[in-house]
Amino acid sequence: MQTFISKNVINVTFDDGTTKAIFRQEGSLRYQQVLDALKKNASEQELRAILDGQLYIKYWAAGRFEIVDGHATWLDHPEYEIPQSLQDRLLEYASQGYPADAFVKFLERLLQNPSNRSVETFYGFIEQQGLTIDADGFVIGYKGVRDDLTDMHSGKYKNEPGAFLSMPRNHVDDDPNQPCSRGFHFGGWEYAHSFGPRMVLVRVDPKDLVCVPYDCSQGKVRVCQYTVVKEVPNETKMRSFFSDEPEETDVEDEARFPNGRVECMECGTYCDAKDEFCRGCGSELPEPEEEEDEDEEDLTECPACGNEDILLDNNELATFCPKCGFRLTDD
Repeated sequence: MQTFISKNVINVTFDDGTTKAIFRQEGSLRYQQVLDALKKNASEQELRAILDGQLYIKYWAAGRFEIVDGHATWLDHPEYEIPQSLQDRLLEYASQGYPADAFVKFLERLLQNPSNRSVETFYGFIEQQGLTIDADGFVIGYKGVRDDLTDMHSGKYKNEPGAFLSMPRNHVDDDPNQPCSRGFHFGGWEYAHSFGPRMVLVRVDPKDLVCVPYDCSQGKVRVCQYTVVKEVPNETKMRSFFSDEPEETDVEDEARFPNGRVECMECGTYCDAKDEFCRGCGSELPEPEEEEDEDEEDLTECPACGNEDILLDNNELATFCPKCGFRLTDD
């Protein structure tokens, strides 16, 4: 096996004479994966899996999906026929080098939904509304609520951060021709931010979707259960999971990475701070930086007595106020 590596392309010629090439596009995960595989003297079989379009799906999805005769197969349930729209997205994300973990987990959860119509319509709704998918495959959406955080329709369900709201699935109206009916509703930002005086982010398991109503430009859905993540200002809008923008908002960070986030230095994938290895390329992650307490540095007087003489000889903040004994630092 022979290899040629340049700044923009890697060529691999296998022992049987076949040649495969991978071009380095901006943010190309596959290019980095080939490079890492060559560095660790990977086998020809592993290199072929990364370089070959169809074999790569199985490699990219960590053995959970593969392409057989041009069709995507869910290996845990090979008898299940994946809707063509989801197959297309699976192929697209793999070929573009999207980090696999979140989308593959989302897809596995969605395929557990007992409603075929829900499976076929939910993904399109998420993409159209610009919602995001967290690291565990759950969908993060918006919900308009009353001033007391209860739901707009009945005023019975309190949407406080951390609350888990649930009802039997068969109590939720699954008729998409019924715009407002039984069930919990959430939607895209355009729908939710003007629906109530306050707004919360909710976290929904794709298998709990029941219906995408036809009204409101299909801007909302009905589900049987969800968890409230946090309250956000009505003007706050998350970055879409499908966006090409490199930065994520603080709101999305808190929803997707509850322990904080850290960026992989190899492929640029954002991972949860508790992760030891990158979800995108498997590289070891750096230790997350501890945030400095800026409040201590900004103190110009003792909060308890107003004494301004609170600095040491080296101009550092004293631990205690010399006038009243109030603790000024946590050291």
